This record gives sequence, structure tokens and C-alpha cells, in this order.
Amino acid sequence: MLVGTLVEARTTFGERDEAKTIRIRYMVVNTHSSYNILLGRPIINKLGAVVSSVHMRMKYPTDRGTMGTIKVDQRTA
Repeated sequence: MLVGTLVEARTTFGERDEAKTIRIRYMVVNTHSSYNILLGRPIINKLGAVVSSVHMRMKYPTDRGTMGTIKVDQRTA
């Protein structure tokens, strides 16, 4: 069983014109993982994101009215 600490932090997705910042409550656990962060449906919905695992992309609306994109490095994946 994992025991963790809850931490709330403002998190920015994307960079420059594609940036969007929201508050997220994280559970920090001490474990080995190939992931930096796991996002659940509530956070994806709060971000307004659409995720495509086939295309290894996540798109979300920015505060400027444009679309931001986060891409996975295929070599790392």
C-alpha cells in the first residue's frame, strides 16, 4: 500500500503562448515509476484537454483562445 503526502500547487502545461496554469492537488509517493506525473480524469477535465494515446498528444484550450499541444517523445516512450 502506498502512503503519500497531499500537496497543492499551481501547475503550468505548455510554454509561452500555449501555456495554461491550473491548481492541482498532488499525492506525492516514494516509489519507482517511469512517469513524472499521472493525471486523472478530474484534472484532464479541469484543463479542458483531449488526450489521444494513439497520437501521443494532449490538446487543451489556452486562456488566449488558442490550442496548446503537449507531445510525447516517441524515443522515450
